[in-house]
Amino acid sequence: MRFIRFINSLIHLSIPVLMLLPVSCQAPRDNPFDPASPVYAPEGPPERINDLVLDDLIGLQCKLVWTSPEGADRYELYTGTSEWDGVTLTEADKYQGELPGVTPVGTLQSVWIDLPPGQKRRWALFSYSESGIMSEPSNPVMINAPERDRPAEVNISFRSVHRASWESLPYLALEIDATINDSDGVVQVWLEHRSLAIGFLESTGDNINWFGRFTESQLPGLGLGDLVGHPLVLVHRDNARFESETEPFYIIRVIYDTPLVDFPSNDTLLHTDQPSLGWMPFEAEYNFSYSIEVLHIPEGASMGTVIYTAEDISSDSTTHQVATALTSEPQFLVWTVAVIDEFNNEARSKTARFRINGDE
Repeated sequence: MRFIRFINSLIHLSIPVLMLLPVSCQAPRDNPFDPASPVYAPEGPPERINDLVLDDLIGLQCKLVWTSPEGADRYELYTGTSEWDGVTLTEADKYQGELPGVTPVGTLQSVWIDLPPGQKRRWALFSYSESGIMSEPSNPVMINAPERDRPAEVNISFRSVHRASWESLPYLALEIDATINDSDGVVQVWLEHRSLAIGFLESTGDNINWFGRFTESQLPGLGLGDLVGHPLVLVHRDNARFESETEPFYIIRVIYDTPLVDFPSNDTLLHTDQPSLGWMPFEAEYNFSYSIEVLHIPEGASMGTVIYTAEDISSDSTTHQVATALTSEPQFLVWTVAVIDEFNNEARSKTARFRINGDE
């Protein structure tokens, strides 16, 4: 009896084991990571990058931009001659510079790369999966790198200008005239202070001569006097996309006070075409001279034309006799006096308006 009970117990224990056998034998066939399984899905290459573009080119550096592909773990960039098919890696060179890591799928990525000067080359980007499977090459991008930068000759003249009223509202500004002879031409010129761009200069029409006027309202939280003694530089970009920076230059002085005209005062009628112009004495502890300008403004016009100037008038003077006859046609004449120091900084008075009738 004991033997029979032992056999029955053994049978009861074996049934669950036998029931599990088909399941355990079937399990490997449903494993997607088992090459013997019918549901096995081998890892494929990352999605191909098809939107590689040249986004910017500055000198011998350029910016490539693309969209992060699905399945990528890292990137490799290759370059070949302009005849390279963009596929055959034995005919290309691997870029040795640093490339960015992969960002989430669908996000834009970019990298700045260094270019060999004076060469036209084709570039293609590849990505690799985590297990090292390479994608198809991206769309190739052709980049024509410029020659190395050719030096430019730059001449700068600058001054602070304070005008109480001249053509517009009163202003205090820095004026810059620059002549730039660059064999590659000039595209843009701008002023920088401590690597902070203040503003652009405008071409006077030939891309050689450039002018900029930067009022205090344009300065980033600074008054013009705050720039005195601090380095300023001009930066220019040429047609080869090279950027060149000048040696630093410095504002030495800003003249805050302006002289005051005395006679003729506003809306005076004169009976001589060579009047005497007078102003109040200007006091300063530095060397300066006076400058006179007379403009004529036709009736109905708001702008005038300079018809008389006098320069280098002694700082001891308070009058000036006009040396040539002024017109007596029915129109306004306006005049100003300016203080100019040895650094060409200028402070100009408000205008005074008068007429000449020509009768003695």
